[in-house]
Amino acid sequence: MKGYQGDNNLQLRGAEIDRLASGCTGVKRTTGQHPGGIIVVPDYMDIFDFSPIQFPADSSTSEWKTTHFDFHSIHDNLLKLDILGHDDPTVIRMLQDLSGIDPKTIPTDDPEVMKIFSGTESIGVTEQQIMSKTGSLGIPEFGTRFVRQMLEDTKPTTFSELVQISGLSHGTDVWLGNAQELIHNNICNLSEVIGCRDDIMVYLIYQGLEPAFAFKIMESVRKGKGLTDEMEEEMRKNKVPEWYIDSCKKIKYMFPKAHAAAYVLMAVRIAYFKVHHPLMYYAAYFTVRQMTSTSMQWSVVQRASGQ
Repeated sequence: MKGYQGDNNLQLRGAEIDRLASGCTGVKRTTGQHPGGIIVVPDYMDIFDFSPIQFPADSSTSEWKTTHFDFHSIHDNLLKLDILGHDDPTVIRMLQDLSGIDPKTIPTDDPEVMKIFSGTESIGVTEQQIMSKTGSLGIPEFGTRFVRQMLEDTKPTTFSELVQISGLSHGTDVWLGNAQELIHNNICNLSEVIGCRDDIMVYLIYQGLEPAFAFKIMESVRKGKGLTDEMEEEMRKNKVPEWYIDSCKKIKYMFPKAHAAAYVLMAVRIAYFKVHHPLMYYAAYFTVRQMTSTSMQWSVVQRASGQ
């Protein structure tokens, strides 16, 4: 407010400065922009029917405009598309060009490839050499420290279990303090915990709930709204375990299974090349990811080249 006062040659009392400042509290000072979030407006309406607009980073020359309201304030009225860039299809295309192998022909149940998610044997190195208990470093979705810890906890051996892990890792309050504890306490196993939003509806229908009501419960849980008393009563009536009900009440956001399956399919195809065609894998990895080689990565590259 003092800057405003000086720029406009004003002399304001302290009480007036406090009044003006209180009106500015909470107002955005700068505008960020989701890189791939596109709001779609019906052709017979205008964006101003829904939201004021702003310029990203306050640049009035920007070609794109930004909605003043965040998505959560207008998502019930407008369609939003997330048009995101993705390195994985680029990597897979490069691997196809290098090898001549059609990625669609790569099996999703190759035993040696599946071993990469629970150990390092299939890539010919030790845990000490790469400082990891799994061989999934550099594999999309499964290379981060968080997900590698999930792999160590669950030791997946099938494609469906990898899809489950992908769903768990992308959700909010789905793994930590929830599914992880259920597995550690031997209450249920990886295939039984809630991993993706679709799992809720399918399981509840299997238990005997009406499909429409099962869908309603899924929608409530995946949006973080929990369960109503009516939902809990219906679930108990159909013999849904208490641990399952408690798990639903903790969840804040859930990943769709189609997304998880698509991500895992790309990951398994790339993992196939890491195991069976390592030189091609590392050529694509360092070309597309443009990462600096560390001693940990170099030890695996040496193995791939036979040194």
